[in-house]
Amino acid sequence: MSLAKDKAVNLILTDLNTIIRSVFPLLQTDALRRGDDIELELQEIMEVYVDEKEMRQCILNLVANGMDAMPDGGKLIISTMQAENQVVMTVRDRGLGIAPEIKDKIGIPFFTTKENGTGLGLPVCFQIAQ
Repeated sequence: MSLAKDKAVNLILTDLNTIIRSVFPLLQTDALRRGDDIELELQEIMEVYVDEKEMRQCILNLVANGMDAMPDGGKLIISTMQAENQVVMTVRDRGLGIAPEIKDKIGIPFFTTKENGTGLGLPVCFQIAQ
């Protein structure tokens, strides 16, 4: 439903690291419950225009996918860096990786490899990033 809506985006000049730090306690609690470890590697970055609520949702989606990719536990790292005039956020996990035969399907609405997945997490993230 979120993908289909033309909703107002509330872009505010903010520090992405501040948003990441604000959701970190929630992420850390979920990681501990799953037997995972989560770390932040946040570099000093310039402020960017983002919708804070949507960016929080994107971070939650990416981290959930990363943790789901590590069924036996593992480490997930959220990092930020500045590359010239762009801010880059990365969510890395130590999971099994994406099978080559499904790489082209990643991000297609309703495509999922999860038993109870909706296939909307990454498409929503792609929309937010766009």
